[in-house]
Amino acid sequence: MELYDWLLLGHILAAIAWVGGAITMQIMGNRLVRAESAEAVAAFSRTAEWVGSRLYMPASLAVLGFGIALVAVSDAWSIGQLWIILALVGIAISGIGGALFFGPQSKRITQAFEAEGAESERARALIRQLFVVSRIDVLILLLIVADMVLKPGA
Repeated sequence: MELYDWLLLGHILAAIAWVGGAITMQIMGNRLVRAESAEAVAAFSRTAEWVGSRLYMPASLAVLGFGIALVAVSDAWSIGQLWIILALVGIAISGIGGALFFGPQSKRITQAFEAEGAESERARALIRQLFVVSRIDVLILLLIVADMVLKPGA
């Protein structure tokens, strides 16, 4: 295997962790918020905050790093190609959203649960906001995957 193949493997594995994890958290979170106890929702919120900083953020950075390395070692790709620009824009939007919204919102949810208990209506309202924005983020991630496969402009 060549360096390109190893970089591509790392890029794909990191994308699987990031995108698959985001979809899984969306499904699990929606199910918990609708069906389970307030304590389960609070526990899920703490878990989501933990996983976000320890899996999703590193995976998103790995996707970006491996992607840049793939472009650097390949004669077939250049940073100015439309599909690469679209992917970088999508990653930037998702990354900025994670840093400016998901992280702080998760902390607000955890603080509301800690201050008001598992039945906190404020925490539940914050969770509903988080899920609306996370659906948009999942859509962006799926569009990035489609962009990577279809390579418009290549």
